Amino acid sequence: MINILLLLNKFGFKKMNKKRLELLSDVFFVAVILSMVMHIEIPKNNDFYSLVNEACCFTFYVLTFIFIVILWNCHYHLFQVVDNINGKIFKINLFFIFWITIIPFSVEWMVSTNFSRNPVS
Repeated sequence: MINILLLLNKFGFKKMNKKRLELLSDVFFVAVILSMVMHIEIPKNNDFYSLVNEACCFTFYVLTFIFIVILWNCHYHLFQVVDNINGKIFKINLFFIFWITIIPFSVEWMVSTNFSRNPVS
């Protein structure tokens, strides 16, 4: 096993740094929030009533934003406990990030169907 690690180090393959994995995760969190912002619809008219019609979508965006920030904070505090990164932690982190990236899709589905039963459940 040690010979394989030495060989991998010789060709530039080193253990993943904790900061590098945190940065990768931060990029995904930012991308999810940016994707959600890009899906906010701008009202067609310039009166107050058209803004009120979009209040439901905007409220749902705010709640989802708070949820993602809470998950991001938990992720940050979780990585304060981790000392080194192995394959298991890397795979668990990728699994977690996968489900975070599904959030904008599910929110858009719920909003576009006016919160019908199937998307919400």
